[in-house]
Amino acid sequence: MTSVAKTTALVLEKHDGEELSPRVRELRVKIQDKDYIDMAIGRIAQVISRRLVEEPETLVVHGGNFPVPVQRWQER
Repeated sequence: MTSVAKTTALVLEKHDGEELSPRVRELRVKIQDKDYIDMAIGRIAQVISRRLVEEPETLVVHGGNFPVPVQRWQER
């Protein structure tokens, strides 16, 4: 199986006279930490997995140009 990684670049611009909030400065530091990113991805996976088990009807899988309800997706 081939895996393709997608990346997205986010640029925050600071305008003259504007200060970044302490929260934004804190998050900028955290996202540079590989362990923090690994933990965040693991947490997201846990939440999605729990929802798949407990409330599968509430989840939607986005395929192509339109969302597909999980039950229809599983039938494919």
